[in-house]
Amino acid sequence: MFIIDRLTDAEVWTIGDLAGVNRGKTALARADISHKALLELKMVFAGTPDKHPRHLNVGRWPIEKDEQKALAVEFCTQSMLYVRPT
Repeated sequence: MFIIDRLTDAEVWTIGDLAGVNRGKTALARADISHKALLELKMVFAGTPDKHPRHLNVGRWPIEKDEQKALAVEFCTQSMLYVRPT
């Protein structure tokens, strides 16, 4: 996950491309979720600037698989999907 506040759309896609370099992939789509929504989902964040200055690890995932899936669905409902223009 990356903090994208105050970035242009082009800058966000560039970060997505950087994230895929190790796999030889460019970003085709992204899901943006607000900080407020993440807090409401009771997630915790830890910056990992060694990976990228804007990179975050997100934690406090439930242990049970069904609860993980339910939380993932909630992430989806709180997110906005953007498909990269071609």
